[in-house]
Amino acid sequence: MSFWALVLKNLFRQRVRTALTILGIAVGMTIIVALGAITEGLRASSTGFIRAGGADFLVAQDGASDLSFSAVPAEDAERIAALPGVERAIGTLLEVSELGENPYFLVFGYEPVALSREPLELTAGRLIAPGAGREAMIGSRAAADLGLAVGDTLPVDGEPFEIVGLYRVEDQFRDGGAIVPLRPLQELSARQDVVTAIHVTVDPGTDPDEVAATVEREFPQTAAISTVDEYSKVDQGFEILDAANLAISVLAIGIGAIGVMNTMIMSV
Repeated sequence: MSFWALVLKNLFRQRVRTALTILGIAVGMTIIVALGAITEGLRASSTGFIRAGGADFLVAQDGASDLSFSAVPAEDAERIAALPGVERAIGTLLEVSELGENPYFLVFGYEPVALSREPLELTAGRLIAPGAGREAMIGSRAAADLGLAVGDTLPVDGEPFEIVGLYRVEDQFRDGGAIVPLRPLQELSARQDVVTAIHVTVDPGTDPDEVAATVEREFPQTAAISTVDEYSKVDQGFEILDAANLAISVLAIGIGAIGVMNTMIMSV
């Protein structure tokens, strides 16, 4: 009997060991696939958020452990908008609020006047009025999940906001969340005079990379994010997911290798 025939025979003889090895590999591969799907979904959503409003890049606090912890002076949006080659710069405050069974509902604070320049597809109602206080707009996916419509009340950090419009956008972060006026959200979150990020759109014909480099030079505490691969400058989440994926891949391969080697040794 050849060596490999003996190995194959031993696989069926040592059924429990073989079954446990196969189970370990299967569990590892399942987790790898699941983490890969989660990572790709986050990458797609993050790319959509970077490009929100047709922006060329996003500016956030350099070195933040998570984008939601980023804090950039709100006045920097006007200063960046005044730089050569910049068409517009819109500051956004991101607040993670508990809503029903969802403890991570995303609420975005915008200056109402800036919403008219956002490519929001209104599906019902209207935009938040300039100077409005407790008005809100909700994304189509969030409205469907929560069963909310125009005229309903959206609680944000325990405070009621009247829903005046429903919108649809491509990025899942905003489509699954809500938009409220910037100043009331700053007050509720105790983050007066700061925004989480600034979306920058450059003039036609201008190189976004050159403008991004200028922003980082003029505002050294910030980082300009043009692609999701640069997200680690302001958010460590992707690095953690990639590290976990790699560790599980190595573990699954190790389990398989140990199982095969053990079977070969037992066959000798």
